[in-house]
Amino acid sequence: GEKGKVSKLVKLTQDRDVDIAAAAFEALGNCDTQESRETLQNAIRDPEPKIRMAIAKSFQKIGDDHISEALHHQFLKETDPALKAEFEKALDFCRGRRFGG
Repeated sequence: GEKGKVSKLVKLTQDRDVDIAAAAFEALGNCDTQESRETLQNAIRDPEPKIRMAIAKSFQKIGDDHISEALHHQFLKETDPALKAEFEKALDFCRGRRFGG
């Protein structure tokens, strides 16, 4: 089920291989659960840009208003224009969901 899948992905986000970890973070964006959102939020300040990019993309699919403060904070810190743009898209998505229940 969904829960087992999320647990597996969460384990993979710890992988030493950045590409595997980033892929797992991005895949979590397809699982709209509390655990996947928490895992993504906890890693939002990861030093690895690939990981932050994956997290921003995931939050464009499953973010909600509770995450927008963390996203905004990270958006302000980003210096890479591509990353900034992805965090901005995620922010727009999360704010859009504020009234959507």
